[in-house]
Amino acid sequence: MSQVRQQFSWKFFGAIVAIGVLLAWASRFCEPAQAQNVRTGPAIGESIPAFSITDHSGKTRTFESLRGPKGLLLLFHRSADW
Repeated sequence: MSQVRQQFSWKFFGAIVAIGVLLAWASRFCEPAQAQNVRTGPAIGESIPAFSITDHSGKTRTFESLRGPKGLLLLFHRSADW
């Protein structure tokens, strides 16, 4: 391997290591929402507040009207085109 190519590969390796160390150091300052005491929803086993919402056909729905024998899974999805 030529001297120039060998120097380039070591510089490239050094740059990759430096970027990795920088990212590891910066990740210490990024905490998930749970760690910042931000409430993201009801806790496991906690009751949800009463609600009513109008569906796509104009009918008013409540938790009780949607719940089945095994409960209800609500998924709130925020799309990219808002």
